[in-house]
Amino acid sequence: MKMRSGLLVIAMLILVSSLVGCSSNIDPIQKESTTLKVLAYNSQSFYIQHGMMYNALHPEVEFEVVVNDNMFMNPESDKEKAEANKNYEQSDVLMLSPIQYESMAKAGQLLDLETFIARDKVNLDGIAPSLLSFIKLRSEGKLYGLSSDFYSNAIFYNKDLFEQYGVTLPRDHMDWDELFQLAKRFPTVGEDGEKLYGLKTEWVGDLYFQAMSIANTRELTLFNKESKQMTIDSEAWHNVFNTVLDAMQSGSIYAKQQSNVDPFLTGKVAMSIEYYFMAGRIQEAKNENQKGGVQNWDVVTVPVDPLRPNMGGNLAPSVIMAINPNSTHIEEAWEFLKYLMSEDYAKVMTKANFGSLTAHTKYIKDDAGHHLEAFYKLEPTLDSIFGNVSEQYRGIRSQIENLLRTEIDKVKEDQQTVAEALSKVQIDGQVLLLSIKE
Repeated sequence: MKMRSGLLVIAMLILVSSLVGCSSNIDPIQKESTTLKVLAYNSQSFYIQHGMMYNALHPEVEFEVVVNDNMFMNPESDKEKAEANKNYEQSDVLMLSPIQYESMAKAGQLLDLETFIARDKVNLDGIAPSLLSFIKLRSEGKLYGLSSDFYSNAIFYNKDLFEQYGVTLPRDHMDWDELFQLAKRFPTVGEDGEKLYGLKTEWVGDLYFQAMSIANTRELTLFNKESKQMTIDSEAWHNVFNTVLDAMQSGSIYAKQQSNVDPFLTGKVAMSIEYYFMAGRIQEAKNENQKGGVQNWDVVTVPVDPLRPNMGGNLAPSVIMAINPNSTHIEEAWEFLKYLMSEDYAKVMTKANFGSLTAHTKYIKDDAGHHLEAFYKLEPTLDSIFGNVSEQYRGIRSQIENLLRTEIDKVKEDQQTVAEALSKVQIDGQVLLLSIKE
């Protein structure tokens, strides 16, 4: 990890040097120096990915990083809330997680950027629409933040294996049932006598999390807050768990929890749901072993709900960049954000290869012509199961999730059926729900 960080720093220094050396955009007139205080998760990662480049082009702007300790959760204790508020108040620029962004947007703690976007005629047409939708979904349709890059997953598939075994190639907008059926068309033992799998997912061999992923795609919920009724013992939930259980028992799903070598990279898995950085791993594996592994591949979208074929996926910004409306450096902060959303920045960061995808879709491409639009063509949805709930329900939901996990693990161990597990969770979960006092 340290070696990779060091290499990234060196790569960025080279890119910065080349950019500054050939740039004609740097104003020769001395400007008044400014220090922008930035709320960010990590000082080093901020400078590598954001601050170093801008400071090279605008030496009059310095950065002071305020460490964002609560980036991936909302503060709960009075001490955590006081610390978070203190960090917020002294920051100009805010690098936020989706959880923080949604909470702060609702609390009116973020500057409305749409006024500045319109004033400066910033063209967002080239930005992935799904990325902008992700942000707007969490702030009632408004833009209080922007993101220069994002992470997303898709189905990588080995074209040679599909041709070898005469299986129809996967397509965009498949549902989970179609994906599992496609995986089952591959033999469980290859022509070389070794194990072969049709599919590997991000929840390798985990019945509970794989089922929850599908349920989220279909917008199922564990309970109804308004009626205080559990909804887990329903036909839709039964179908989800039975579908995953059947796929796992068929032997077509790769289920090993730990492995020294990724079986997709060695040509032992036909399809694998992965984030974009898998493309780099495939190339590295090909460079090391020209004859083995994945030679010909492509990607399609992750599975969707047939009722909403254009929605789904796991797209998420690396960070959402926002501005404190109480900052005394609003214009300087906006200029910084505006640069991070520019094509100039996108071109440089694409070369840096941090594993994320640039917000500018024209730079999401490779020389081989892979269909990388699969990473951003689906419109995002709010997380129906694991998304934010009110503080009143947060503890109960956690208890219900733990209860469900325990009972589903018994199903996996062949100690009970799916029907028995969901019936028990329905009954015990109902008791927990009714214990909530309004």
